Amino acid sequence: MAVQVVCPDCQARLRLSEPPEAGMEIGCPRCGGSFTWSGERRVRSAEEDGTGRGRSSRDGAASGAATATRPKKKDKPRKIKLKKRKTNPALLWGAVGGGLVFVLVLAGLLYWFFSRKSVAQEMIAYLPAACDEISGINVGHLSRYPKFYEACEQVMTNYGFRKAMEAFAKVTGQKATDVVDYVVQGYGKQGGRTLEATVLRTKAEFDVGLLAKMPGAQKYTAEGVDYYTIQDPGLRYPGIRVFAPTNRLVVFTRGDMGEDVFRAMIQGHKGSEANTAFRRGGPLAQQTVRGTVWRFVLYDSGVIARMQPPPKRDGAAIGGTNDEDDLKREIAEILSGAKGYGIKASVGSRDVRGEWLVWYNDSEKAVQLRDKWRNLGWVRDDEQSPPRWWKALANKSGGGNTAPNVLKDNLSFRASSGVFIVRSAMEVKLLQNGIGSLVSTFTGEGSGGFMPPGMPGGGMPPGGIPPGGAGGPGGRRRRHLRTGSPQQRITTC
Repeated sequence: MAVQVVCPDCQARLRLSEPPEAGMEIGCPRCGGSFTWSGERRVRSAEEDGTGRGRSSRDGAASGAATATRPKKKDKPRKIKLKKRKTNPALLWGAVGGGLVFVLVLAGLLYWFFSRKSVAQEMIAYLPAACDEISGINVGHLSRYPKFYEACEQVMTNYGFRKAMEAFAKVTGQKATDVVDYVVQGYGKQGGRTLEATVLRTKAEFDVGLLAKMPGAQKYTAEGVDYYTIQDPGLRYPGIRVFAPTNRLVVFTRGDMGEDVFRAMIQGHKGSEANTAFRRGGPLAQQTVRGTVWRFVLYDSGVIARMQPPPKRDGAAIGGTNDEDDLKREIAEILSGAKGYGIKASVGSRDVRGEWLVWYNDSEKAVQLRDKWRNLGWVRDDEQSPPRWWKALANKSGGGNTAPNVLKDNLSFRASSGVFIVRSAMEVKLLQNGIGSLVSTFTGEGSGGFMPPGMPGGGMPPGGIPPGGAGGPGGRRRRHLRTGSPQQRITTC
């Protein structure tokens, strides 16, 4: 008759095929321990356990006494081993297989997340590889803030990239703001030739055959991809060509570039991604393109000149120091030994957060600059007045009379992967009236306002800030994200 006993250690109910004899050793499969049956415990039958649960201890004692009268065996107590239930092999292998599939899927997702290209990186791949000055505007993100975007549109009406947006949108039968989600432009030189291109990314997929409807379109093919020569919509590219590498991208480029450059572009530089500006820009490019509007400049090609500090003047002779020259000297000192710099502004519902990023070969220099600027007296002490060049800079940001204090209150410094970062912010409502200066900072256009990269607002001064700058070589027109009017462009020293 099957019976049940209770383990004194873990209180587990153990099922035995027959009543145990006094002195028997019973092993518990639940806790792994064992105990010797004394004969003084209550033994339940299987039927009794189902209906008579919780009997009195008096009944148990009586039963135990009856069991104790049995003669004890002189041989070694026999140990009873309870059989464990067998695991279903199908369930076991199913669990193992499911766990393995989960691990593989998780690993695949992690690989995709860390290896996937950002939107900006994908677009930069279709610029000429030798471009050393890249700008971008996340139109879709900017349009989430209607009042701010409206102010931006008023400034950008005559810009070349805006003309390209409108020309493409026209063949789709929609408005430019309803079609285009992102714009990237590049500028550079190679072998004495100027390299320029504009890449548009659409909000939705489109029919690439629509390019044939653009004014003056004539169809050609290179590397298996159709492209068209068209009338210039306002980019002022000579012999302009346009192609659609995907059904989300449209590329406008100069037609006077070398065929090898164009064929590499039309393929997205497959097999030579390391030569693209994004890959050459390393951590500088990776961090800069995260802004709503951004621009980064690389010095490695030798085309872009580093800024040289202006000569010091005799303050007594001119009746005081020149604040703009002092500012240029500060910037030139930071740019000394740099591989390039970037600027970005991230637009939010309440404020615009700006950053100036400077990339060095020596990561220690970035850390040293961070510590130096953090410990400046006027940065640490709210009561201490900043230098005059700071006030001159802030007053040209478009933020009004409160700009010097607002920018100083939000000023911070960081260092990451050899990149020195200056960060500040300003409320949208303060900056909105000076939006022209902000646009000028990222497009290279401007009316003379001087704002260093990374601060919200500010334009390019006469003679330019880096690249070029006072005392530096250069002499080329700044055509980056340019307007359609030559009179609206400025010359870099």
